[in-house]
Amino acid sequence: MYVSDLSGTDEDYDRWYMSMPRNRQEKADRYKVGVAKKRCIKAFALLEYAIRDLIADTGDKISSDCAAPIPLCEDEKGKPYIEGDPFFINLSHSGQRVAAALAPCRVGCDVEQTCRDGIGIAKHFFAKEETGYLSAIGDEAGQRSEFARLWTCKESIVKCTGEGLGRELDDFSLIDANGKRVNEVKLSGQDEVYHVHTFGEYDGYCYSICSTCDCTEDNIRFVRIQDE
Repeated sequence: MYVSDLSGTDEDYDRWYMSMPRNRQEKADRYKVGVAKKRCIKAFALLEYAIRDLIADTGDKISSDCAAPIPLCEDEKGKPYIEGDPFFINLSHSGQRVAAALAPCRVGCDVEQTCRDGIGIAKHFFAKEETGYLSAIGDEAGQRSEFARLWTCKESIVKCTGEGLGRELDDFSLIDANGKRVNEVKLSGQDEVYHVHTFGEYDGYCYSICSTCDCTEDNIRFVRIQDE
């Protein structure tokens, strides 16, 4: 997982915008609020950086020709991947942070700020085991932290499946019968096992990643791509 903030000059953002494919530019143009448009642009700029960084030693066209567009495709579930390279990708953003996840199989990621009312949201969206797990945490800070971990894990799972809001978050639980948080889950109607990992909190944000292969590295990189 690669993470960056919204730092950068207007010239940086103009350059990143011009490097995006037309459909991504149109998506950015739909945002009326400046920070939302910045997140959209910076997330794709981070993705380009991550792809070139991750496959820098392969010697293929993507890594050797920085001016070449990245050939993004979609699988049958609408999940984007890179043509000619075994990488699936996913993007997320929240507040002043953007994140890009890459894996050799379908992948989802999520970043969220940790200042939410965890119990209030959990009662409306989480499975009862998860709500009970959070309610048993005595201190408010710890409760917010664990809520952020659960929330980002669950969001990364439904992003990995490609269902998004099409699957209710209370349809599955990340808390087992012993009241412990688990790192893999099977969803109703599917045979695949989804492996999830949370990186915890960094500077007020929580990050999680999910993939369909049990190969997710415990690795998160914070980069300032305008310095590259």
